[in-house]
Amino acid sequence: MSKRSHRNTDESPEKQENSSLEKIINTDGIEEASLPERDGSSEVSKEDVAVSVFEDALGNAGYRQPSYKKRKKIILTVAIAVLSLIFVAICTFVAFKLFGGKDYDRTDEFYFSSDFLTAQGASIAQNGKISFELYNYQDDLRTSIYDIEAFDIKVSADGKDITDKCKISESKTKLNKNKKESSKITIDLPDEYFRKDVDVTVKSEPNAVTLKGTFTVTPLWSWKLTGEQGSITATLTLSNDKAGSYTVKWDGEALTADSTNRFISASEDDDKCTVTLEDGESCEIVFFKKDVKAEYFGFGGELPVSVERNSGGDDK
Repeated sequence: MSKRSHRNTDESPEKQENSSLEKIINTDGIEEASLPERDGSSEVSKEDVAVSVFEDALGNAGYRQPSYKKRKKIILTVAIAVLSLIFVAICTFVAFKLFGGKDYDRTDEFYFSSDFLTAQGASIAQNGKISFELYNYQDDLRTSIYDIEAFDIKVSADGKDITDKCKISESKTKLNKNKKESSKITIDLPDEYFRKDVDVTVKSEPNAVTLKGTFTVTPLWSWKLTGEQGSITATLTLSNDKAGSYTVKWDGEALTADSTNRFISASEDDDKCTVTLEDGESCEIVFFKKDVKAEYFGFGGELPVSVERNSGGDDK
């Protein structure tokens, strides 16, 4: 055996491997006939062949190449993490929309107040009718930044809702934001609710804030029948602040009207007459009792006299 052949057989496997790598990397020495076919084509670049052979060499040299399954697992893990973050963000957004704070809870920015009504309730005495104002501000520096679009007004007495029986007027039905505005509310009561406790509640819309108050209203006109036990007469006293016309009726079986009275003498009926008074005027009508033991004091109820306002001036 020649010396040349002996020298090649003495080289270690590592040296032979390194020598092979050097040949592979030097792609200029690769002949066209040695190029492998790929994808059914015989024309493959020298660079592709070099990369393929280099990868094979790395594998033979003990270098581990990334596993396809491992790459797929990493991609799947990243995708799951991204989708989880998106899901959490959506849930957070929905929860905020459903359970987040409402505008009308921001008491430092929304105002709904009144000159008489309060959130806790107040007792108010007035004459003629119920009257109060509603505001969209607290003071000169604090004005609501939200529109008050309407007022829900309810009136109750004797434990019953009497809103439909009342005449309610509003100077404004809406208070605009960012400027001081007010609305005057007036409530005309039926006669039977004068001198009684009448509860009024007002709720703003769309932001719900409720104000309330209890009113006792004295009519601008009044009457009273007085007749002591043992006296043969009973006297009706009728007065008003503003001019008006009244119908006075009496029970003819209990009382007889004094015919000398100008209102009685002008009447064509035996049990009623019409009384007309000017501003601040009052009058008295005397009746003779058929039962001297009877005693009368007050207005309405079981008394044998009734008074009803017909027209003129302020009807209440």
